[in-house]
Amino acid sequence: GSATGGVYLQGLIVYKGGEVVYERTLEAAVALDVIAFARERCVSLIAFNGDRILCEKMDESIASVTAQHEPMPEVVSLEDFISSSSASTNKFHKLILLGPPSVINSIRPSLASFLGPRATLTQAQGDMLEVLPPGGSKGLGVQKLLEALEINKANILAIGDQENDLEMLKM
Repeated sequence: GSATGGVYLQGLIVYKGGEVVYERTLEAAVALDVIAFARERCVSLIAFNGDRILCEKMDESIASVTAQHEPMPEVVSLEDFISSSSASTNKFHKLILLGPPSVINSIRPSLASFLGPRATLTQAQGDMLEVLPPGGSKGLGVQKLLEALEINKANILAIGDQENDLEMLKM
């Protein structure tokens, strides 16, 4: 039978069959800095831990992510979650700051300079600013899947229409 696989969470988890062949998570210190940054600016924040979405308090912007067929966010203390004893599994693949596009656009430059090379920022839509591990992208995730499946990139077609698709389309 043909090998199957998938690229999830902006390329941060790649599966071949049921097995994880590539995975990236944010450094705990970076995650804690982003949590503080969002809190200071009163911006909603969600954290992705595999197929779980975590948040500190439910609000309208966070509730709206379930409209995109995402799992229902769980309310937890993000700091406690990331600094708890089972730290190997309690990592965030990515964080998303949520808010009106005008707010997101106004905070993006300061978050970018605050984080510097410690993270990569991208947007799939105007009201969400995604914080990924450095160099994380769909393009890299697709590349890792092709390597695992031994498929030449000349044999694939990529379709996308947002900033978060750029690396994939360039590849």
